[in-house]
Amino acid sequence: MYKKKITSAILIIAILVISIMSVMPVFISPLASPSALSFSKSSMNASIKIVGVTEDGEGMVSTLTVDIKPGSGRILTDTNVLTGFYTQYSLKKAVQVTSNITKFDFSSHDVIFSVHSENAEAIDGESAGAAITLALIAAINGYDIPDDITITGTINDDGTIGQVGGLFEKADAAAKSGIKLFLLPESQSNVVIYKPIYIIDCFGRSITIVKPTDVNLVEYMDKNYDMSVIEVGTIEDAIHYIL
Repeated sequence: MYKKKITSAILIIAILVISIMSVMPVFISPLASPSALSFSKSSMNASIKIVGVTEDGEGMVSTLTVDIKPGSGRILTDTNVLTGFYTQYSLKKAVQVTSNITKFDFSSHDVIFSVHSENAEAIDGESAGAAITLALIAAINGYDIPDDITITGTINDDGTIGQVGGLFEKADAAAKSGIKLFLLPESQSNVVIYKPIYIIDCFGRSITIVKPTDVNLVEYMDKNYDMSVIEVGTIEDAIHYIL
């Protein structure tokens, strides 16, 4: 009789514990991988706004999308916009850094990158490395990146964000497109722009005389466009603003 009472008590406690756990909220780390969460998806994707500079020196805003699907570890690019060598190198580095951070196993998945742009037929360079990495992390964790946020900067092997050029043109284009938060590498808020002063005619050719001017992007973009500009040193720093 005594043993039956103990058994009944244990059974009741077990039922109570299972009931409590079933209604408890589950908290997921932004850096957790699907394998760590014990679930799998047939396809994961995310998009992020990226900024660049055209051959004419004009800033432009495009949309980059990453799709992660079961596969054999391939890194593929959509051919709608031609992708140069340095961008392809940046894609591979972003995948490696994302794997280091999330512990996600890319060897059993294919990653497909595509860029939609109204201004460019081809892209090259590493300045979208940080954005690509954030898109991969968002896709793995099932997060949506807001359309009014962007980041520029290369991605280094240790997860730090490297410096880039054309920041005024990129920030200006981002602000005019409706971006409200512009993330850039550390120590790059202060830039030099060249303002045209006057144009002279020399032997039938027009020459524009310019004046170098120091500009603080944080102050300039806030005053003229109400866009916040924030420096970030690592991809982990950027995650807190993006995800």
